[in-house]
Amino acid sequence: GSKEMHDFLKLPLEKFGIELYLSEVKNISDLMAEIEYMGRKTNSIASAGICNNIKMELESIAEAHKAQERKTVYWEVWNEPFVTCGKNSFINDIIYAAGGKNIFDDLEADYPMVSQESIIAKNPQVIIIPDANGVSVQNVIQRNGWENLAAVKLMNVSLIDSNISARPSPRIIEAVKLVEKILWR
Repeated sequence: GSKEMHDFLKLPLEKFGIELYLSEVKNISDLMAEIEYMGRKTNSIASAGICNNIKMELESIAEAHKAQERKTVYWEVWNEPFVTCGKNSFINDIIYAAGGKNIFDDLEADYPMVSQESIIAKNPQVIIIPDANGVSVQNVIQRNGWENLAAVKLMNVSLIDSNISARPSPRIIEAVKLVEKILWR
């Protein structure tokens, strides 16, 4: 289960002798630790290979973009109200691993609400919208006041597969590669 969301299940299940693991992945390091923990818990040696592969892929992606200036990214977790990712979020790690810089990496909250004015003031070069929130690229481009954003002018507004990018999992490399493709196309 997920920590906080499924806390209420822990005690009732434990009364019946059923162990419940509550996941709390806030960044890529947490994800790696969780994969290794699950491997130990299930006596699976595959987890070590998964973690090694993730580390190697992340290093390769970092190497490919080390000489490039990081592009500024606004990741819209939700709209109405606008919710994005702060510096302590899993999504912030994805952006950074792909060679980008989250425009809200100065905010402590994992997923803070932000104003439209603050998004416009930070003028991102790239806007990423999860496909599950029902907003299209056209909706974003037509927002009042957004026509002067660098991302809109350069048509760097993209949808991303939420199933891959929004859930911390061993598919982290797929998420990073999706963002990398959006940033460096």
